[in-house]
Amino acid sequence: IGSYLGLYDLFSASSQRSGVGRFGLMDAGLFNAGGLIPAPPCAFSRVLLGWEQPQVLKKPANAVTIRRAFSTAPASVPTTVQIPINDDEYFLLENRGDPKVDIDSLYNELSEGSSSSPSYLQVLKAYFKNKIEISPRGVLLSVPDYDWGLPGAGILIWHIDERVIAEKGAENKINDDPNDKAVNLKEADGSQDIGQSYSFFDAGYGKSLGWFADFWFSNRPSYLKDFELYQNEFSPLSRPNSNANFRRANSHITLKNFSANQKQTMTFDFMRDDYAPGFPLHLTQTGKMLALIVGTVVNQQGEVIFCASSNGKIFAVKANGAGLFFSNKKQIARCSASDSLMSLALGQGNKNGQNDILAVAGGDSLIAYSLTNISTD
Repeated sequence: IGSYLGLYDLFSASSQRSGVGRFGLMDAGLFNAGGLIPAPPCAFSRVLLGWEQPQVLKKPANAVTIRRAFSTAPASVPTTVQIPINDDEYFLLENRGDPKVDIDSLYNELSEGSSSSPSYLQVLKAYFKNKIEISPRGVLLSVPDYDWGLPGAGILIWHIDERVIAEKGAENKINDDPNDKAVNLKEADGSQDIGQSYSFFDAGYGKSLGWFADFWFSNRPSYLKDFELYQNEFSPLSRPNSNANFRRANSHITLKNFSANQKQTMTFDFMRDDYAPGFPLHLTQTGKMLALIVGTVVNQQGEVIFCASSNGKIFAVKANGAGLFFSNKKQIARCSASDSLMSLALGQGNKNGQNDILAVAGGDSLIAYSLTNISTD
């Protein structure tokens, strides 16, 4: 059904290795609890279908609240949060799982002292008889929460790369390369185990489809501290780290102070240390930026940033990101000098030692603008 609706497969079509494990319908999540409780689509798939519109975070914020997907928490609280990394990449966060239901633990509990392994239907009947719906013939018809099949609860951090989707989406192979996935879960325990192959004696055995420690949450069992690298922080220095896929560049993104996973909502803090107040600026329909200069100008305190685009637009902003003459207007002029050799320079036409002229050169044009009476239309 997911394929029919237009969802991408999230496993490797070539190797048949898992891509997102038990956390999504379009991979091993289809078989959660022996196929009785298939996982709902993950955040990426739900957004792709238009079921949810993520809250986009561009500025640092504390105590960002995110509610459990499919929960009864207030609808004003988002279920998905998107944090841009660059033009092609972003992190997508969701709050998943029911902390009061651990199917894996219940399965092990029911297995103790038994000569044979129980079925998952027996587990559901033993612990949730009055909550599940079973037909007169004994067929499971529904459960109250399909996140019950997940291995735990908390915040999941997905690294989405639209570049890979553009390259491999037509072939439905966006997670084909395990080293270059379009939809990659940042496993909180510090070890990227999903899709790996482990023997019984390997440390990663039993985690190749995901486990509860892959969620981000503060109230982690003490025994995890003996081997996991979790510091309740996702940053350029953590493992896994928040770097971009493109050239492994530092994203300067830090997510920390993830709350406990015991309620319908969770919180975390978002920091981005490379931006000055007022930035980044997204100057729409500007073409490609060709030239930039920074300097002081007449009648203005502090330095001013001037930049020119390939379609001849000239922009000027102060150090706080506001426009030079009007805070909400960044463009100050438009000219015909718009080739790849365009350059900018500041000059003085007065006798008081202050820059009051902006010179723009490009192609066969040289234009000088007065910064004392320039038009902002």
